[in-house]
Amino acid sequence: MWMTQLRWQQRDLRDPGDQPGLGVSTNIRLVCTIEDSQEYLSGGGATPMQAGGQTITSEPLSVLEPKARATWWVVVKALKAGDVRFTVRLASDQLARPVEETEATNQY
Repeated sequence: MWMTQLRWQQRDLRDPGDQPGLGVSTNIRLVCTIEDSQEYLSGGGATPMQAGGQTITSEPLSVLEPKARATWWVVVKALKAGDVRFTVRLASDQLARPVEETEATNQY
């Protein structure tokens, strides 16, 4: 049995998610949450992104092969200065529950 492993890094520009494991990952989905002090402008990458209020979701990526990489990005506009959080939840068929990561930043 092969082990599936997903990892990603949140950065200010593009967020790659790679598949360092030996198994295939399927039906990979991202759900991002922005704060009220931010406005979604655009997003994209391996699959299209859609926004509804403060939540941005990716269309599922059907397959990510071992050692492959998928990249998504989200562009937001700061509506006011402050200490804000950007949260990403990553889910796939191989994960029992989503993995969540929060990035803290100061926007001006």
